[in-house]
Amino acid sequence: MLLNKGDGSFLAKRDYPRGVRPVSLASGDLDGDGTPDLATANGDVNSLSVLLNRGDGSFPAGRDYPTGGGPVSVAIGDLNGDQKPDLATANADATSVSVLLNTGNGGFGAKQDYETESSPGSVAIGDLNGDRKPDLASANISSTVSVLLNRGDGSFRAKRDYRTGSLAASVAIGDLNGDAASDMVTANYDASSVSVLAKRPGGLFQAKRDYRTGGDPRFVAIGDLNGDGKPELATANAQVNTLSVLGNTTGLCAAPKVIRMTVAAAKRAIARADCRVGTIGRAYSRTVKTGRVISQRPRPGMVLRKGGKVTLIVSRGRKR
Repeated sequence: MLLNKGDGSFLAKRDYPRGVRPVSLASGDLDGDGTPDLATANGDVNSLSVLLNRGDGSFPAGRDYPTGGGPVSVAIGDLNGDQKPDLATANADATSVSVLLNTGNGGFGAKQDYETESSPGSVAIGDLNGDRKPDLASANISSTVSVLLNRGDGSFRAKRDYRTGSLAASVAIGDLNGDAASDMVTANYDASSVSVLAKRPGGLFQAKRDYRTGGDPRFVAIGDLNGDGKPELATANAQVNTLSVLGNTTGLCAAPKVIRMTVAAAKRAIARADCRVGTIGRAYSRTVKTGRVISQRPRPGMVLRKGGKVTLIVSRGRKR
């Protein structure tokens, strides 16, 4: 713990031994005294540790609680609506998340485990179906994100899985497109990308859209980084020692590359990009099969206003 002097510099560190191999840390007021406490996921001893703040930024000896096997991520949120923050861990060895409900004064009940896809590396809390109850999402090494919907009492329905880029390592929840619904984003460390899964009505999510990042992104975060009122994405990239920032183009569309696609596939790709199909012309081609796109205007990647038109020229085949 390094306490701020008030000028952006910090006092010397003070260490608090806790667990074995603590690999994730979260902060929140766990005992209701108005000061932030700490929780750690301890990967080698299948536990989480709770350290309650004395009120001056120091912490007495913590208390450990059993979790599922290999906890690697911990999140804090009120999962059962009693105005007390609860805890959730992602358990890589057990293919599960553990939920520990707050019993008051910073104590927690026995874990309840819920199955995810294989080896979850991250857990996030947010309202994923619009019922004002916090749900859980886990990023899984199986290139999926698992969604567990809250029954309202801090227990969760069976998972529903969605595909992500290769080896999802981290998941974050936020409204990325301004529709007042929660979307999900994962950092995919084997694909050097993030996957964005936008919310659909009824608690479901659209198929992923992937965006390139620096190599081996391990963590992803959401926040308004340029003051335009739209949340951006940031990833920490382990392989190349960089931070990638992806600007939010909500209200815009980037013309997708549809050359050599069928007309139907091109229309779907253009719609997914929030663009519209403009005029469709026809021309003979010796190299492009009948019914496939020969050329497009504007060129792929050109940023337009949302609903901007993409004009297509479609092959009529060889001229006889």
